[in-house]
Amino acid sequence: MGTGPNFVLDKGFYANGTTAYAVGEAVTIDTAVQSMKRIGAAATAADRVMVCMEACDASKLTANPGKVVLRARMSGIARALVGTGGFAKGARLTTNASSQFVTQATAGGPVVAVALEAGTAGGYAEIELTPGATL
Repeated sequence: MGTGPNFVLDKGFYANGTTAYAVGEAVTIDTAVQSMKRIGAAATAADRVMVCMEACDASKLTANPGKVVLRARMSGIARALVGTGGFAKGARLTTNASSQFVTQATAGGPVVAVALEAGTAGGYAEIELTPGATL
């Protein structure tokens, strides 16, 4: 992890769905007001990808549908979950079906973040969110 201050923007969103949320997962804005969901797929140009900053187990989500509020990092630098294959420092990133961050290899595909350090699959790495960017 780097040194020095990180200037970020976090916001609380209602966590939709009944699947547990993990710290560092990719989430996106959902259709209900002030809500988010695990992205669970490769990001599209229409997705506003953020990083979940709190964990929540499935039982709490099931018992309190639409009422659990979790923080999501909307911009700035975040520790993110690294997907299959890992990535190199400086890699342009997208998301995968496990709501993790992976290298964007599709020309013209959305770039949701840039890796500030190399990441190993299943671990965490610092990324800088880049909403609206393309490869």
